[in-house]
Amino acid sequence: MEVEAVTPAPRSKRPSPIHTAPPSRSWGCDIVAHLLTGLVQRPVTAEEVVRKAVGLGLLRHPALGRSGELDIKATARLLLSAYHLPAHIEQGTLLLLESHLAAGRRAWVVLQEQETTAVYQVVSTSTSGLALREVGSRFVVEECLSAEQFVERWTLAGCLLVVTAPAWSDLPASGELFFGGLRDRDGSYHWVTAECDTDGQGRILRY
Repeated sequence: MEVEAVTPAPRSKRPSPIHTAPPSRSWGCDIVAHLLTGLVQRPVTAEEVVRKAVGLGLLRHPALGRSGELDIKATARLLLSAYHLPAHIEQGTLLLLESHLAAGRRAWVVLQEQETTAVYQVVSTSTSGLALREVGSRFVVEECLSAEQFVERWTLAGCLLVVTAPAWSDLPASGELFFGGLRDRDGSYHWVTAECDTDGQGRILRY
C-alpha cells in the first residue's frame, strides 16, 4: 500500500498575517545594540553586534571608526540566529501594538525627537497614554507619553515594531499562523521578515 507524503502548501499561496517592514529601512548597529540590551537584559555593544553580524554574513565589515547599519531583514535574522530570540519585526500601528501586549508578548520601538533617537520597551497602553522604558547602555528610564506624542515620535523613526514571545515554548503548536509568520505542517516556523525557518526550539533550519 502506497503512502502519500504530506507536504506544506507553497508559502506564496498562503496568507501572511503581518505587514512586512519596508526594505529601505535600516538601523545603525548602536541602535540594534540598545535594542538587544533590553531584550537580553545585559549590556550589548555596537562592536558585539558588528562582530556577530559580520560572522553571520549579515554585514560587511565597516570601515575603521564606523559601526555600520543593518537593514530590517538582517536585524531580524540577527535576533533569531545570533541571540536565539523568538522575535519578529514588522510595520506597526497602535492597534497592532496593543494586540501584541494583550497577547502577553513584549514590544519594543525606536522613537525619534529631532536629532535624538532612542529605544523603548512599551510596557502598557491606556486611555491616558503609553508607559515606556527607555533602554540605555547602563540603565533604564521610565517615561509616559500621550498617544499623540508617541505616534509623532514613532512615525519619525519609521513606525517599526519589534515583538518577542516570552519563550520559544509560547509559540503555538497548531494552526498555520503565528505572530511572526507562518507555521508549516512539519512544526517549523517561517519568520516572514527574517525570511528564514526555525524549529520549535529556535534552531535555524534554513534561510
